Amino acid sequence: MGNKTTHIGRIDVRNVGDISPTLEIDVLEYKDEYVLPTGYGATIICRSNCLKLRCSMNEKPYQITLLFNGTLAKSCSGGNPQKTCSYFIQNTAEGNSGDYTCKTYNQYGCTMDTLRLVFKEPSPPRFLVKNPRQLIVPTRGDATLTCNATGIPLPVIRWYKNGHPVPRSSAIEFKGHSQLELQAVGLRDQGKYWCEANSTEGWDRTSPTTLKVLWKPVFFTHPHRYIAHLNRDGFAAVTLSCEARGFPTPVISWLQDKTLLKSDSTVTQNGDTSSLTVVFTTETKQPLKYRCLANNLMGKTWSEEGEVTIIASAQRKIPVSDDNSSSSLGVSKAVGISIPIGYCKGKSLEKITINMDRAQRFPNLHARASAMGTRREESTTLRYQKREMVEMTRRSQSLESDVQNGDDNENLTQRC
Repeated sequence: MGNKTTHIGRIDVRNVGDISPTLEIDVLEYKDEYVLPTGYGATIICRSNCLKLRCSMNEKPYQITLLFNGTLAKSCSGGNPQKTCSYFIQNTAEGNSGDYTCKTYNQYGCTMDTLRLVFKEPSPPRFLVKNPRQLIVPTRGDATLTCNATGIPLPVIRWYKNGHPVPRSSAIEFKGHSQLELQAVGLRDQGKYWCEANSTEGWDRTSPTTLKVLWKPVFFTHPHRYIAHLNRDGFAAVTLSCEARGFPTPVISWLQDKTLLKSDSTVTQNGDTSSLTVVFTTETKQPLKYRCLANNLMGKTWSEEGEVTIIASAQRKIPVSDDNSSSSLGVSKAVGISIPIGYCKGKSLEKITINMDRAQRFPNLHARASAMGTRREESTTLRYQKREMVEMTRRSQSLESDVQNGDDNENLTQRC
């Protein structure tokens, strides 16, 4: 009746070339598993069919027998083109371990297939290999993550990324071994990966593996255009900044007109951001160009150029009066001030003009004017001069209020 080849797992024997019927044997509840848990039900199932799509009556399987360790356990007969024969074992025990053989017959011969099954006490899932904590892959490289788990029955393995399930189509799983392949990885693939194994006996999870992708620096902030004025001490401090990201974290350096910076510049880097501080003591004849260079293992990247222009502010001397002279910022011996007061002793007056003999009648007047003159002298730009003019107007209004509310109220009343 033909040749028989024995090995662990399946045995396939055919008597007459391509005319013998096909045969498949498996455990319905535990497909492709040979070590099964005790205490559960198990169904041994045999399937047979014609080898060809269209077959004659002689080629159709007419009988299937199932044997346990060589002893007939069940026989199924009939003339259907496809035949199925099943054998159910309830509350399996270690004594059910052994060889389960299916034989199928047609008019030309038979086909035989055998499964060697072992029944053991159930055990929860456990992972065999500890995964690495970190995996570093270059951009557009390939990455492979693996998980190996044991248990009776074999657990089902599922992959997760940052807490979300990974599509099953992305992984290859076979008998407790699962492999996740990532091709042409990019930044979107970065994250934490782990496996979970589940079965009727419990579950287990691996420690996460952090996948990091090496990538060339990319600038998110570029140096800007900057215009500054030399201050009254004759210098100007300018600070520029740029931001570049990459992995590993890039080292950022600065260049001025494609040349390394001079020693009067200060560069500080905090994470992905670099700052440059330069002190100028003279004005620039033309804008100075600055740019950043970010460099890591994957290469280097240039930022856009930023420009710095330094302007020397014009100096202008404003005369300040002394005790015996008058100027726009000084106080003369006699000052005429017009003060609107409304009514005075029943008479309607629009304003009263007071002539004061000296500025000493108001102790703070001369000090205020001197301070105003000093600040006016220190101003070096038209912008500061305009600001002082506004200040002078405000202080003049304050002086008028002092006259209206001070010791000269009696003289004002007498004039009314």
